[in-house]
Amino acid sequence: MSTTQQRANLKDTFAQFAAVYTQHRPVVQRVLNASFIFYVLFTTYRSVSARPTPSARSKGKGKGKGKEDDKKPARVAVSPTTIRIAIIAKCYRWIASSTNDWAKSCVS
Repeated sequence: MSTTQQRANLKDTFAQFAAVYTQHRPVVQRVLNASFIFYVLFTTYRSVSARPTPSARSKGKGKGKGKEDDKKPARVAVSPTTIRIAIIAKCYRWIASSTNDWAKSCVS
C-alpha cells in the first residue's frame, strides 16, 4: 500500500469518525464528563484511603519520641571563623602541592 492510499484511507476513516461523533455528540460528551468525574473521585478516594490513620502515625518514632538510650550525641558548635580557617588552610595546601605554576604565582 502506498502512502497516498494510506492517506486516502485515513481521511475516509476520519470522515466516518467525524460523522458518527457529530450525530452522537451529546451522548459522547456525557460519557466523557461522567468518566472524568469517576476518575477524579476514584483517585481522590485512593489517595485519601491510602494514608495511615492518626493513631498509627503516633505509634512510630517521631521527633522527640523514643527511648533515652536512642538519642543521638549532641552536636558540636563550630564557629564560622574556624570553618574559614580550615578551608583556607586546605586550599593553601592544595596550591602548594600543585605543579601548576600559575596557581603558585597567584598565592605569592
